[in-house]
Amino acid sequence: MSSQTQGNRKMQTYIRGGLLGLVVGLLAAHLYTRAAEETNASEGAVKVGAMDIVKVSLAILTLVRQITELGTGNNK
Repeated sequence: MSSQTQGNRKMQTYIRGGLLGLVVGLLAAHLYTRAAEETNASEGAVKVGAMDIVKVSLAILTLVRQITELGTGNNK
């Protein structure tokens, strides 16, 4: 495979991944704010605890690891 073809494929992967991340992030933000508004409309802002942040961070890292394993071709 030529260097140019490999570079184009890499750029397409970055663009697709970035767009997918953007869409998923916007959807998550929308769902979070909608749920916060529905449950705490009279209380104001929702406080997010440190443990919640740790749980979400670990879930994101697990997802990134699984995506990375897809790229290795070692599908189980």
